[in-house]
Amino acid sequence: ALAAATARYDAQVQVADVTRGSGPVRADSSIMLMSLGATHGDVLEVSASGRDAHAAVAEIIDLIESGFGEE
Repeated sequence: ALAAATARYDAQVQVADVTRGSGPVRADSSIMLMSLGATHGDVLEVSASGRDAHAAVAEIIDLIESGFGEE
């Protein structure tokens, strides 16, 4: 869901797992996101640049805070 949401924007989005010290990785790649090894409770850092950076980060934060619709 995160990679799909990111791909819709004109922005380069990266995610890092602050808790584990992994990343940053490209958020538009499911494989790269999985390589973070992030689990419930980890602190993530989302950064972006580009025309739609603010909107992309806002949607990612909403996805994460909502538990990706699974909670």
